[in-house]
Amino acid sequence: MHLLEGRFDLALESMSRVIQLVPDVHPFSYFYALTLIYNGRHDETYAIFENNMKSAPEHIFSQMGVFTKYCMQEEKNLALNSITPQLLKWSKIDFTVPWFLVSGLSVLNEKEEALQWLEEWIELVKIENND
Repeated sequence: MHLLEGRFDLALESMSRVIQLVPDVHPFSYFYALTLIYNGRHDETYAIFENNMKSAPEHIFSQMGVFTKYCMQEEKNLALNSITPQLLKWSKIDFTVPWFLVSGLSVLNEKEEALQWLEEWIELVKIENND
């Protein structure tokens, strides 16, 4: 919640403790890396994303990490090419994936594609909330 509420220093403190307890859980390491981003520690973020990809390339959070890294580095072609079939599949069942795609594509100034993913995200949120 600290991360979502913009208290990045507190989020980093909390996520650091989580990572000490369960260092090899990819969703936690992904969100820890996001917390590092908001604290300006990009090199550490990249290292986590690369480590996750080496240890579990098939894991959805590893793939999201690669996409996020390339977006942060403004490597548009690499980022777009890193959207795997597995990410596309997960984007239909987990509303967090479209949201991260929206965020990354916005950084890359891919407005039309970001808006399409925003629509996907809205539809998944509606389903999640039984609307």
